[in-house]
Amino acid sequence: MCRLAFWVACGLCFILTATPHAQAWNGYGHSLIAAIAWQQLTPAERTKLSSILANHPRPEPLTEKQAAGVDSNFQTFVRAATWPDLIKSGPNRWPEQDRRDWHFVDFPISFDNARGKSSQPTWDGRTEPKNTLQALSLVRERLTDAKADPGQRAIYLCWALHLIGDLHQPLHAASLFSADFPTGDRGGNSFIVTSGTQEIDLHSVWDGMLGSSKSVRAIVDDASKIASDTDLSRDALEPLLTNDSPEGWAKESNGLAEVYVYRRGELKGLTRKGATASGPRPPALRVDYMQESRRLARKQAAVAGYRLADWLRARLAEIP
Repeated sequence: MCRLAFWVACGLCFILTATPHAQAWNGYGHSLIAAIAWQQLTPAERTKLSSILANHPRPEPLTEKQAAGVDSNFQTFVRAATWPDLIKSGPNRWPEQDRRDWHFVDFPISFDNARGKSSQPTWDGRTEPKNTLQALSLVRERLTDAKADPGQRAIYLCWALHLIGDLHQPLHAASLFSADFPTGDRGGNSFIVTSGTQEIDLHSVWDGMLGSSKSVRAIVDDASKIASDTDLSRDALEPLLTNDSPEGWAKESNGLAEVYVYRRGELKGLTRKGATASGPRPPALRVDYMQESRRLARKQAAVAGYRLADWLRARLAEIP
């Protein structure tokens, strides 16, 4: 695609979906994290979670086109982790349930004496949540409410699966403020780079860092590989799992974004305004950057999956 056509397409996409951040991990990434969590759950815990999802008021996105020979409850569970993105647009669009602000929490990363405003992590218990941490507090409350409508409980379970994944995507807990981005880069959405031959925002690069396959068997295989990897097994990552605070997870992701995503300010990109068809080509991501980033993304997926399993286990004990 020529540069002009690319940026026309990007402009249209931005106008149609302008929000503080795009989706976090893509569908594969969210499904992979859910698959890792599923592996950690007992048969009884899986059955209880599946019984909750069975009450979803619009189950089609969770159950359609399932692959033969793979446990249907597993497929529903991993698809549920993608549901908050599926309802944003297309045939599964459900604007009444769409909560764009729930997908991110902004903790600023500041260079060049630039300063940004930090998100409020604590939900007041009354108003609509304004970020991932506030949303997860509401989700926990509604999911474990003895009087919860079964359909709503299923919806909140989908959100729980998704939000905990979001918190482990570094660019969903960070916005860069610098001389080049004095008003913030919106979690990398305004930070334009070249990846391969494509001019793309840094956030989208990280969304796809775990892969893009739509095969449920690929997800099963990948989750198994991670669990058996000596560096990514639960035993290997156990020290990180003592941190059971969602706010702590977000701050952890923010620190990873500063060091590994933005390379302490050394990574360079163009603003959307600067990345024009007639202007300079955005800086290219180095091969070693992509290799290290993929390793970090897989570690984040493993940690997210293990933490998700622990979080779900604790919530199941609270549901009447």
